[in-house]
Amino acid sequence: MDDGSTDDTRAAVLRSFPAVGLHCSEKSLGYIVQRNRAAHFAKNPIIFSIDDDAVFSTPSVVENTLREFEHPRWAQWPFPS
Repeated sequence: MDDGSTDDTRAAVLRSFPAVGLHCSEKSLGYIVQRNRAAHFAKNPIIFSIDDDAVFSTPSVVENTLREFEHPRWAQWPFPS
């Protein structure tokens, strides 16, 4: 998501990562709005959203969290009461 950047960010991203899907806003909408827009465009059922100052507690935290979703209870929707 490009939040209305006015520098060379868009071109740099597309140049460095040509296969990436980049959605651009003409003006800044703020990171919460852009995070919600990104969730709308996502094609996967699980989204990890991080900020520029985020630090993972371990290098494998994303992998470990995804493994938790493999539990049979998570596959049931709606959850049984």
